[in-house]
Amino acid sequence: MKVEKKPQQAKPTPLKAGRSVIRAKKLKVASVAYPFELIKPCGFHGATTLRDINQKILAPPSYRIKHKIDEASAPYQEASAISGKPVVHKTKIHTEGGKGSITITRTRG
Repeated sequence: MKVEKKPQQAKPTPLKAGRSVIRAKKLKVASVAYPFELIKPCGFHGATTLRDINQKILAPPSYRIKHKIDEASAPYQEASAISGKPVVHKTKIHTEGGKGSITITRTRG
């Protein structure tokens, strides 16, 4: 009978800062789905694929946008906090577990 030995993980070396010793925290295994695990080119791992996200971005809004008489008929007049350009469309995708979301913002210009 052949027994294979698995290599043991080395213990993290403690950091020394003056007289005190700083120990590294152990990483906990979480059951939270990270956004990039959901986005796969094929629908094998997650339910949301890149094709689904692109269809949501390019699709017209499912509700009719109400405009005031005095304003121009642009869908959104607010500006993006990142670029300062007017926002055309926002898509919000919720991750598995319901603890996070991905927001995709399309801007004009």
